[in-house]
Amino acid sequence: MKKTLTTLLLFVVAVTFAQDKKSLQERSAKMYEYTIQNEYAKLLDLTYPKIFDLVPKATMLQMLQGMMDNEMMRIELLDRVPNFSYSSIEKIENGYYSLVDHDITMKMIFKEPIGQEQGEMMVTAMKQQLESGEVSFDAQQNAIIAKKRSQMIAVCNSDTDNKWTFLNNDKGNGYVTTIFSDEVRNKLGI
Repeated sequence: MKKTLTTLLLFVVAVTFAQDKKSLQERSAKMYEYTIQNEYAKLLDLTYPKIFDLVPKATMLQMLQGMMDNEMMRIELLDRVPNFSYSSIEKIENGYYSLVDHDITMKMIFKEPIGQEQGEMMVTAMKQQLESGEVSFDAQQNAIIAKKRSQMIAVCNSDTDNKWTFLNNDKGNGYVTTIFSDEVRNKLGI
């Protein structure tokens, strides 16, 4: 009897974990879809809500819209295979966490001609900023095309109604240290 209960318990834990990973995969795919389709309001619905303690949601929406289309350029996120990879799901403090890596390709289309020389200078700068060798200038389209590997922190806890939400893990942005405790950052290695 004891052996049967142990086996049943292990089965339940395995099924629960598989379902949790499945929901993480489904929601990260939705996040990517909303990003590519420029559905910023829906994108913010899948964003870890603690960021809105620092920047109100309405302000964040305006910032996204202004960044993606302004007087200098329009940024298109190209629909490419994201090649998701997931770290293990970690129980830390009062929630579950995972790191989600994916590819993202963007095209920055300039509204005024920038010329080959300026385009190449911008390519050099973006390669350093994005830490990616996959940046090029297309003079015919007056655009820079850049591909990089991006990372999101996935969070599932009471703040998220126990649903997976995401926050970009961009280097140099202080909000990760403001939002997440030392324990969370250390266990995730960020």
